[in-house]
Amino acid sequence: MEKSTFIKIYVAAFLFFGVFALTNTSFAQGFTATQKVLPSGVDILWEADVYTPPFYKGKGLATRQSTIRFVAIPEATFGAPQDLHYTWRLGTRVLGNESGINRQTLVLEQDIISRIHTVIVEVRDSTGDSAILAAASVNVPQFQPQLVLYENNPLLGVLFGNELESSALLEEEITVEAYPFFFSSPKDNGDLIYTWAVNDGSSEEQSGSRITLRRGEESGRATVSLVVQNSQRILQSASAFFSLDF
Repeated sequence: MEKSTFIKIYVAAFLFFGVFALTNTSFAQGFTATQKVLPSGVDILWEADVYTPPFYKGKGLATRQSTIRFVAIPEATFGAPQDLHYTWRLGTRVLGNESGINRQTLVLEQDIISRIHTVIVEVRDSTGDSAILAAASVNVPQFQPQLVLYENNPLLGVLFGNELESSALLEEEITVEAYPFFFSSPKDNGDLIYTWAVNDGSSEEQSGSRITLRRGEESGRATVSLVVQNSQRILQSASAFFSLDF
């Protein structure tokens, strides 16, 4: 037998047994010959019903007790979306009241436990009893509400490019404005309670999301802090602070 022929036979045998070994490894890890791979064919879009400032271009993140809206977008080849049957699951639990024909949208309220939710949707034809046309899942982690503090200049307005992260200088007077992120609240923040403090004492000059501080005769450093609490969602709160030199 020629050497080149022997090498070809050896390589073919190696590939055969290598594939066989990999297949057996996959079976040993839980795959079976009858397992079906569902076509993706559908996308799940989600958004949290939370407050974000007007200039914010990112996505509203889900927080504890916030409401999340999921929308299933099936491929056009399946027909009109309103004629399809949607089965929604939260983990392994079927959400029967939220499933059915033309149930593209799922509204889910996050619970008080901080955990990742897995939402699954299965798409079938209008009978609901046929084979699954498509399925998809999405994991939605929970985040904490956030606060960002900016100086509100009487001439220039809110200085969005200069976040008060650590310290600020008080010359004569300074107005600080807080912007909350990811709280479940109306757009006017009517459900949010703002508690400002200077050196661990409540400030007398406070008005909602804004506080004005004026310099006295003494010089030194003070710590300005803010705690924001959602009066309707007791687990939604955030805090921020900075040092003020005067």
